[in-house]
Amino acid sequence: MKKNIKKFLFALMLMLVFTGCEEIIGSMTGGLVIQEPDDGEVTANTFVQISVKAYKGEITRITCEGNTEYVDCTDGSDYAYFSVSLSEGSNYIELTGYTAEGYEEDSDSVSVIRDTTPPTVIISNPPNGGTKTSLPIVISGTVTDANGVSSLKYKGDNGLYGNIDINGSSWSLTLYALKDKTEYHLEFIAEDVVGGQSTRTLSFTYDTDSP
Repeated sequence: MKKNIKKFLFALMLMLVFTGCEEIIGSMTGGLVIQEPDDGEVTANTFVQISVKAYKGEITRITCEGNTEYVDCTDGSDYAYFSVSLSEGSNYIELTGYTAEGYEEDSDSVSVIRDTTPPTVIISNPPNGGTKTSLPIVISGTVTDANGVSSLKYKGDNGLYGNIDINGSSWSLTLYALKDKTEYHLEFIAEDVVGGQSTRTLSFTYDTDSP
């Protein structure tokens, strides 16, 4: 008896690890579980593909945003797929499963964020077109995005390029080795989590003889 209990607990543990608690509950009681996308996913696309799994139960059709897909759970489970258009910002999408008689059996929902707005890069110091007379030269500013900034890079004259660390929304770049009496042009390129980019430019002159 004890051996059988241990085997059952071990098998249950494996199910929890490999399939997830939500799917186990669904497979036992019947219902809907959205497989993709993850809740809170951010995308720049105009549509999102939704995959939903219907478990054993009385569900014969699933509706989403006015569209209907039919499922057959006689063998335990079945899948349905929907393509849903997205508006800018947060989109709440709900799927509902119905019985053959038209009764609501279960539902599941997911939020998807559409982000087509690139990051905002601000250069606070030094002023554009100014002259610096000593090293090092510190360039600083901020970079923000509603759903997160993935990278900030710079490139410019005479082989200047690299990545810039971001601390919260603030960033800074320190230049130690520049050629005297030379005008420099730099580009700062920010990219958000969905690949949207924005660029800001800065020009300055390094001249140790400037008053």
